[in-house]
Amino acid sequence: MSSRSTTDSEISKQKQDLAALHSAVQRAGGLSGLERVADADLDAILELALEAFNNQEQRDMPDDQRSKLLETSKTAKILFITQVATKTPQNDQTLSSDKSPQHYIDLLRDATSRSDNNRNSQTLTALRGLMGRAVTAAGSGKAQPKIRDVVAELKVQCSCQSMGWLRQFVDQGGLHALFNILDSLNKKVERKPKHHDLESEILKLLKIIVNHQRNITDLLSTPTYLTTLVHSLDSPTYTSRTSAADFLLALIVLDRQKGHQLVLGALEQLRKTKGDLHVFGRV
Repeated sequence: MSSRSTTDSEISKQKQDLAALHSAVQRAGGLSGLERVADADLDAILELALEAFNNQEQRDMPDDQRSKLLETSKTAKILFITQVATKTPQNDQTLSSDKSPQHYIDLLRDATSRSDNNRNSQTLTALRGLMGRAVTAAGSGKAQPKIRDVVAELKVQCSCQSMGWLRQFVDQGGLHALFNILDSLNKKVERKPKHHDLESEILKLLKIIVNHQRNITDLLSTPTYLTTLVHSLDSPTYTSRTSAADFLLALIVLDRQKGHQLVLGALEQLRKTKGDLHVFGRV
C-alpha cells in the first residue's frame, strides 16, 4: 500500500463505498445473516467489498487474487466481506470518533430529552423531535439529526461492528437509551404510523444488539426493560408484536427460572396498565 497521505476526496470515496457495502449487508440481515444469503446475492455483496477494499488500499487487487477470491468458498468470501466492512477509512479521525458507541448514545439521549421538554412545554407534541423533524438546538444554531436516521445508521453499525463495539455500546448505556425511547413511545396517548414504525425499527435494532448471551443477561438483570418491552405486544404493527414475543421467548429459554418469573411479572404489569382481566389477554 502506498505510504502517501490519503486525500479528502479519497476518504470521501472510501466512506461512500463502505456505506454501500454496509447497506447491502444490512439488507442481507447483517454479517450474521450472510451464511443464509444465496450465492448470487453474496457475490454481489462481495463485489461491493472488493470496490471498498481497492479504495481502502489505494490500489486494485491483482487479477489473479481477485479471481481466486471470486472462486473461493462461501466462508472465505464472508470473512473477506467482514474484514472490509469493519475497517475504518484511513486517516479519518473524525469518522472514527463520530462513529463510536458514545456518539450514538448521546444522540439517543438528546432525542429523549428534547421529547420530554416538548411534552412539558406543550408547544410541540411528544416525540416530535424523535419523529422526523430537524430541531434546532437552543443557542447552538445546529440542526439535530432525526432519530429515525440515527436508528437506521446505528443498525448498520451494529450489524457490521465487532462484538467488542457492541459490548461497549451496552456498557456505556446504549440499551438504556433505546429503552427510554421505547418507553416514551409507550406513554404517547395517540400514536401515529410513524411512531409505530420507529418502535418496530428500535425492536429490530435491539434484536441485533442482544444477539449474544451476555447482552441477554443485561436484559434479565433489568426488569424495567421487560416492562417496557411487553407493551409492544399490544402494538398494531405485526413486526413489533413478533419481535417482542421473540425477546420474551428467548429470555425464558436462556434462563428458564429467572426468565419465566420476569416475563410473567412484566405481563402482569401490562395487565394492570391496560385494565385487562387476564395476564395473557394481550398475547
